[in-house]
Amino acid sequence: MIRHSLSVRSLMVVMIVVAINVSAMRTVARRPDELTGILKFLVFGSMPMASLLAANAIFGPRHNAFRRGFQSAGFAGLAAGIACYLASPWVIGAYLETVLDSFGDATGLSASYNWATIEEICIVPMLLLVPPLLAALAGGWALSRRRRDGEARVDESEVGAKGHAGWIRSVAFLLVMLAIPVLTMEGILRRSVDPQLARLEHGCVAALDFPGSTGYYIPFPEGDVLAPNGTTVRVEEDGQPSVIGQAMSNGTGPFGDLRRVKVTVLDGTAQGRTAEFFRCNLTVIQNGKRAHH
Repeated sequence: MIRHSLSVRSLMVVMIVVAINVSAMRTVARRPDELTGILKFLVFGSMPMASLLAANAIFGPRHNAFRRGFQSAGFAGLAAGIACYLASPWVIGAYLETVLDSFGDATGLSASYNWATIEEICIVPMLLLVPPLLAALAGGWALSRRRRDGEARVDESEVGAKGHAGWIRSVAFLLVMLAIPVLTMEGILRRSVDPQLARLEHGCVAALDFPGSTGYYIPFPEGDVLAPNGTTVRVEEDGQPSVIGQAMSNGTGPFGDLRRVKVTVLDGTAQGRTAEFFRCNLTVIQNGKRAHH
């Protein structure tokens, strides 16, 4: 009966961890990769391992050599992965591309309609989880080899020591530990990414903003007309599909939505004329003040 209870509890913990991780992955995956930056790697590459370490820290037996080695080596592997991504993201990209191409061709899944979803939600997190997990297991095994017999007896006496109330508190604590970063990430994405992709309503007023330049020369049949930064326009149509890229022709500058928005210029030498601008160069004006993109 005790074994059955422990197995059910363990299964519940696994389901909670998997559900929160998948929810976080879906949240990031539905935004463009170019705009999510390191958040995507943290969710897909670090959160699964961090969840395992958190669950092990909360539910693992105390005074256990394997647990200490697992935690120490696991955190070291996690930090190394983040450092590698920050220093040379192309290394991780090449690792994923090589394994995914080989796996997709060998299994024939690359021709499947759902391959992109399977690849992103299932296979990529597993591939990024393997290196730090192997490091954690190796660290736990190496340290457990030197543990004392007394430690082993203490560990055995701790099995099943937590009561029902203590287990509920532990589950609640794990939920809070995992939910806080997920909710924080969702807030960051809603504030920094979603406004850049939001559709502009017909009739709303926006200001032109061209980073790195004083304005933009609008091409007209009779000649180009300069529209300086800060020129106000009225949105007429914003129905084009999103195109994420860099507005600079030389491939520099920040990424943004390059879908074309049809507007009417409200001031300046081009007043009353109709033109099109990239969405990323339009800053919505609310109550006379510029709102976030």
